[in-house]
Amino acid sequence: RDSSGALRGDVRDAERVKRLLQDTAKIPEFLTVPISDWDEEMTAAAKIDPFKALAILRAIQERVPGVSDHSLHIIWRLRQPGICDEFRALSELDDNGELPYGSFRGADSLEASASVFLSDGFLNFEDYSDGGIYMSAFAAECGVHVDVVEVALDAFEADSKATQCTATQATDAIFIKAVRKGVEAARRMGRKRVAIFPYAGIVDGDGRVHKDRYEEKVLSEQLFGRFGRQLVRAAGGDDESMSEKDLIAAVEKKMVVHNRVFMSRRLLTALAMEGGAVYRRAGKGITAVEQDVEGIATALIGGMIETGGLNVAYTGSQAKRFQGRSEVLNDAHFAVRFMRDVAFADAAGGDAAAFEKAYKLVKKLLAKELFSREERMMQRLAATSVLLKEEGLATLAKADAKAFRKRPCPTYDTIDAGMFSRALAAENGRKGGSASAKLVRDFFDPKVKQSKKNKRKAKNIIFSG
Repeated sequence: RDSSGALRGDVRDAERVKRLLQDTAKIPEFLTVPISDWDEEMTAAAKIDPFKALAILRAIQERVPGVSDHSLHIIWRLRQPGICDEFRALSELDDNGELPYGSFRGADSLEASASVFLSDGFLNFEDYSDGGIYMSAFAAECGVHVDVVEVALDAFEADSKATQCTATQATDAIFIKAVRKGVEAARRMGRKRVAIFPYAGIVDGDGRVHKDRYEEKVLSEQLFGRFGRQLVRAAGGDDESMSEKDLIAAVEKKMVVHNRVFMSRRLLTALAMEGGAVYRRAGKGITAVEQDVEGIATALIGGMIETGGLNVAYTGSQAKRFQGRSEVLNDAHFAVRFMRDVAFADAAGGDAAAFEKAYKLVKKLLAKELFSREERMMQRLAATSVLLKEEGLATLAKADAKAFRKRPCPTYDTIDAGMFSRALAAENGRKGGSASAKLVRDFFDPKVKQSKKNKRKAKNIIFSG
């Protein structure tokens, strides 16, 4: 924190946003038109652009094809002096026109692994009060002797074959092959090494910070969580009989975790509002901008499983859907992204402040009206209304429940979009809600074959008034 008590990441990004708004640099014409519509003059101008935005975009797309051409303006802006100097450093191309970190990552020691993972300038989670795009990395010993990484990888492979579905086993195998190849290269060097396993992700949801999402990932059954836990077991030894204090001390001798913020939501929103015209023209929202920036981060840090990273899902707004490698959004996250996209359209022509104002208004709209064309959300709204009837305020997020203690409980007809999305998040925390809500969800889900008895029960619940 600075002398006033403000978080240094918040302070730095407030200055960056101010600089972005005050920047009077002339926007090249090629940034105002989709790449597919460029004429010869625009193409020539992009190729001699001193900030090399197009060349960097193409290098990023070589690694992460799902990053769309629409992100060119965002990259160009981030390459401007004083906007995001750490991005400039990380995105520098070598003499062959390639980005750094295109292979398995290693360092000579745990102490050195932080600077190998990322260039200077990327701050810690604790330096920001909001979400955005984050980057994490596990760093653990490997090398001449069988050490943490080798032990963890063997256990991970055995567990994958015993417990995971075919699609997950396939992606696990890609990761395992890349790590084994990297570890073997370290062994041939004849000295102990430290392997680095990078990951990039998005923090979704109102009020959530990077630490919240990181903790979810660690406990998840995704590659990040499953392999991370195996590393901890391998580094800690006999973790079942050790005290928590002794376990942590043992683990810290052989592995570390680096958590950094790639871009705060404040700066990301400002960039989207300033450079998002091409996205709007293509019918895309701020979610697409965020997905592309996540893809850019994945490419820059080498987060793909093909090089020993922990990003399984294809990233970028145009990522192809493929079994085992596609992002699966829960309904709470879907609702938040939908609301943000509506606000992005409503605030066209404005700045980040205009977006935040529009977003507040969108959250106050009735859920049944805002999501009326989204079948998935309307099904969940029906199920949530059942919970509201049966469990009352317990269905809502804690802050909303407190606010409604002396007011009538919200219903299907009165709950607003923001409260509905927070209720979905709260329901996820309660592992799915009541049996009645499940009956209603299954009734509306064409993939679920209900018995006649359960269909009748669901209808009685839905039409009971």
